[in-house]
Amino acid sequence: MPAPETLRRLIQRILEHRRGRLQDDATVLTVEWRAKQQEPLNPAGRPGR
Repeated sequence: MPAPETLRRLIQRILEHRRGRLQDDATVLTVEWRAKQQEPLNPAGRPGR
């Protein structure tokens, strides 16, 4: 599911749960990573190339 749709559904469920009344200024952050090619992780901290 795309990130914008996930965020829309999450906010809708929160509002339903809170009966449309929010009492704080919480922040919701979603990230959608789109990469054509992934670089391998280098856990040892050594230069890869």
